[in-house]
Amino acid sequence: MQTLYHNPALRIMFDVDILIKQNQFQGIKKILNQLGYRDSIEENAPEESYRKDLHETAFSKTFPSKQVLAIEIHCAIVPPRPYKLNLPRLWQRAQQKIINSQKLLSLSQEDTFLSLALHLRRHIRPRRLALKFAIDIAELLNTSGENLDWSYIRKSAGDNHIITTVYLSLYLGKELLDANISPEILNEFRPNIVKNTLMRLVINKHNFFCLQNWQGVFLRFLLFDNPVDFLLYLWRVSFLERFIGRQRRSITLNNANFPQKA
Repeated sequence: MQTLYHNPALRIMFDVDILIKQNQFQGIKKILNQLGYRDSIEENAPEESYRKDLHETAFSKTFPSKQVLAIEIHCAIVPPRPYKLNLPRLWQRAQQKIINSQKLLSLSQEDTFLSLALHLRRHIRPRRLALKFAIDIAELLNTSGENLDWSYIRKSAGDNHIITTVYLSLYLGKELLDANISPEILNEFRPNIVKNTLMRLVINKHNFFCLQNWQGVFLRFLLFDNPVDFLLYLWRVSFLERFIGRQRRSITLNNANFPQKA
């Protein structure tokens, strides 16, 4: 946030997101517990069996003033939709920055852009899509767009089947905020003429603040690079996550709360 806006007051936040490696979770949890933060998942739930399908875990702390501060620990940038995000050099590309006299690892500018594009995709719902997500992308494009390694972004988008998702983020940045993005770069990600026309009709500067439910659903469908991705998404989200995953978590928590007698 501070690397884009330089003033925290310019960008409101509900929680703090921290990306970690999978094997760092227990150490991070211990530190947060010592600071008074509590896990959103029941304390006696078996860690491995419950968490292996989660990409994020929320911690919160309530202060005497009744204010609540939330921290989300992410082991992945996004959940599989439908594929697991594969950025093999993400940690090697991370950059060390000093913010408020503290050394922090930050995603590279290119991986930050991909993360913002995926974050916007997650909020393609009429009641959740906010202008701030498009502003984040526009600010990054305005400050660093000319220096981004677009060949890396294009290859990463292709490898992860998110070319249309990247195009939407570029399109909205330009359409809503006139972000600094060249037509040549925009054309690198532009889908076929039919899909592009439909996307521009479904969401644009004239209807962004009054999207209907059907527009959100239709736009989510358009974001899949091909029909096979959409079918895999339905399989994963509708069956594996909502049915199988819910049953598995229910059994796990029941076993944790009511241990069987020996």
